Amino acid sequence: MQTSLPADVVRACELVARDHGLTAREAEILELLVEARGSRRIEEALYVSHNTVKTHLLHIHRKLDAHSREAVLELVEKARLEQAARSR
Repeated sequence: MQTSLPADVVRACELVARDHGLTAREAEILELLVEARGSRRIEEALYVSHNTVKTHLLHIHRKLDAHSREAVLELVEKARLEQAARSR
């Protein structure tokens, strides 16, 4: 999937997805969510129904133990910062 996210943010999404056992589709939706896309835009980008996106987002939140979109974004940002610190 092609996103407009910087490479370090994409890598952070991949690390969060791996560490929390997200499926490939959930990881894809995570990237779109981090890219500041709402449910409607995710539906359009992936050609899926509103309920499908809603279900994937619910699974993502549960697996990340995140109770809001902001909490998801904080986890990705934390992973990005940790990755940057390790590569110094």
